[in-house]
Amino acid sequence: MRHPLRAVVLGLALAGAVGPAAAQVEYQIKGGLSVGDVTNADDIIPGVDNGARTGFGVGVGAAWRGGGVVGFAVEALFAQRGVTGAGSDITAERKLDYIDLPALLRLSAPSSGGTTLYLFAGPQLSLELRCRTGEADCLGETSTTDFAAVGGAGVRLKGKPGLLLEARYIHGFTDLDLSSATATSSYKTRAFMVMAGVAY
Repeated sequence: MRHPLRAVVLGLALAGAVGPAAAQVEYQIKGGLSVGDVTNADDIIPGVDNGARTGFGVGVGAAWRGGGVVGFAVEALFAQRGVTGAGSDITAERKLDYIDLPALLRLSAPSSGGTTLYLFAGPQLSLELRCRTGEADCLGETSTTDFAAVGGAGVRLKGKPGLLLEARYIHGFTDLDLSSATATSSYKTRAFMVMAGVAY
């Protein structure tokens, strides 16, 4: 699974699993900006001031709402995270690409005019697809499976299809086990994502 298109295929499979309530399922396509880093990034190589990696996220999802304020959603997203080396020093850099598989509880508050505001939160499984240090492949040098928590908010504008705007924060719980680390720190991914999309 090293191609973002596979996230779409996997997402459609997840959406299909909600088939019995098809009339209440809304399918989504979304994408946008992802800004991620790693906790204790400056300890990867002491004295090197590392920075966040700016990338993108894109994928599909299915959201179910049972006629009230409480709903549920599943997604499959290709997302870029990691940490960049300071200046020209790429020895501490880890550019990480993942397939994110969140399962989200949604709380919706419809407003007048058909626009819906919602909050969401839940667990996420992330599968590492690629790791790079500069142009070198570092896949397998970090933990290839990450468990995380996701929380965020969004708005769905009236229409069918309707426009989606979302913001979310992701905090990983799995230590990356960075092989180049010279300090005894814990290195976990975290990211902020802003996405737009359509729901139909």
